[in-house]
Amino acid sequence: MRLAGLTFMMIILAVSSFQGMARADDPVMRLGISVAGKHIMGIYIERREGDTGIRAQAGYMIHAVCLSVSGVRYFGDREHSPFVGFGIIRHFRNMRLEGGSLLSIPIGYDFKIADRQYLGPELIPAISFTPLTKLSGNGRRFSEYLLPLVSMSYKYNL
Repeated sequence: MRLAGLTFMMIILAVSSFQGMARADDPVMRLGISVAGKHIMGIYIERREGDTGIRAQAGYMIHAVCLSVSGVRYFGDREHSPFVGFGIIRHFRNMRLEGGSLLSIPIGYDFKIADRQYLGPELIPAISFTPLTKLSGNGRRFSEYLLPLVSMSYKYNL
């Protein structure tokens, strides 16, 4: 439980540090869907203000529900926006938190396809908490806990 609290605090600090770099743009709420990556199919809501955003995602996996929260820093203009972020991923199975938590570092690109509509690929290197929190003598290397997840998302500005 301490680790989850520490990770949540790290996300809050990262997002608050991004806030100082934000341009003076109006805040935008975005709804979206994503395919693959952390889940098979998912939905998310994001609040973007200037160059920063914070998003929450929920998605369906086989026999589990995936929940994630991440802070994102955008570069470029609103029509073509590469981004990088930091977040945490958790899975619910049988109404309990099961499995390892994952640190995620979303890297992607949003491009405008129509008025208030965006499409973009995303690469999410996810790193398991397991090698960071448990000292086990099973001989596994850290690279065995790195998951390169790829997804595609559609976003709509409200």
